[in-house]
Amino acid sequence: MQTLIRSLDRTLNEHQQNWLIASLSRSFQVNHIDFDNNSISLKVSDDVESTLLESTLTRLLYVSSYLNTSTIFNNQPNRISPKTDPINALLSSGDVINIGKGLFMFQGVFWKLFRYFNNYWRDKALSIGAIEQEYPALWPVDLYKKIDYFSEFPQQVIMASAVKNNNESLNQVATKYRKHEDYESFDMSEHMEHSHFGLQCAVCDICYYALEGSRQYQNSIYTTYNKVFRNESSETNSLDRLTNFSVRDIMFVGDELFVLEHRQKMIGLAQNFLAWLDLDCTISTANDPFFSNDTVMKSVFQNASELKYELLVKLPFSQKEIAIGSINLHQDFFGRAFDIKLTDSTHAWSGCYGIGFERLVYALYAQYGMDYQLWPDHLQKIIKE
Repeated sequence: MQTLIRSLDRTLNEHQQNWLIASLSRSFQVNHIDFDNNSISLKVSDDVESTLLESTLTRLLYVSSYLNTSTIFNNQPNRISPKTDPINALLSSGDVINIGKGLFMFQGVFWKLFRYFNNYWRDKALSIGAIEQEYPALWPVDLYKKIDYFSEFPQQVIMASAVKNNNESLNQVATKYRKHEDYESFDMSEHMEHSHFGLQCAVCDICYYALEGSRQYQNSIYTTYNKVFRNESSETNSLDRLTNFSVRDIMFVGDELFVLEHRQKMIGLAQNFLAWLDLDCTISTANDPFFSNDTVMKSVFQNASELKYELLVKLPFSQKEIAIGSINLHQDFFGRAFDIKLTDSTHAWSGCYGIGFERLVYALYAQYGMDYQLWPDHLQKIIKE
């Protein structure tokens, strides 16, 4: 029998201790685990490789940092923020242009900030070994089906279709929707094909769909930037909720510990980013995990705090918060849905970090105002470049 004693830099709560015991017991023949305020003591069989045990324990302690914690970052800067929605000033400046309900165009300083933050997170992803990918903006119906999206989130879906390829339909559409005809919407009921595609409701899902049927899958990280489409819009025709918005996603797919480690890494990167921006914000647990009806996942949602954290930023003019991003743990939901296997009997786990740039830049204007001289020096530098 061999004993490993490790000093701890913090006291572990009961939930963290139970998680560590369960995780270690799945990997090693553990005879005894004991915790006190500043150490953990393990007794394991002599045939356990000590360096592997120490390495695994180090990784598990890192992952356990925020387990069962509802708020993991809270920044409340001591400054006076504007009390009006910046949307009218942004529209007047021409940097933001409204082109339809829930649809906006960006240029000028707004776009410069948008592009900088996209590049910032792209560089972060590449620095940790992410494979950069480019996705279509359409989901095949088969993707929706395999994750039961139509059942879970029908209110978000926007489908795409084509005019039926026959003379009657082509002529009717060409005639009815000429430039000088009187119409404000397009009737989809008569001359459109059944839809085989929909506008994507999230960025990361195609990553997992493309891995469908993988065997002996190896731990990997991916990143992409794309547009997201949802059947929703702002009640005030502002930037707080959009029909079409932009997201940079970092996805990590592999074994449980690999995914948990990288979810933890994303929490740290997001925390540093928000501190650098000095926004009035929190990183807190969310109450709306991805999927709730799948029987495999039901027990997981009893402790949703381990599945989804949101980056919540205060809008001073309304005292409401908006989510500019989220850090998500899917466990093996997508691995099972798309039959991605690490071994013959083990499905891959996955997680992702996504950040939306329209809301992020909007939040900066909401908290710092339109006078760039009042913005932090490092943000002024980005604007002037």
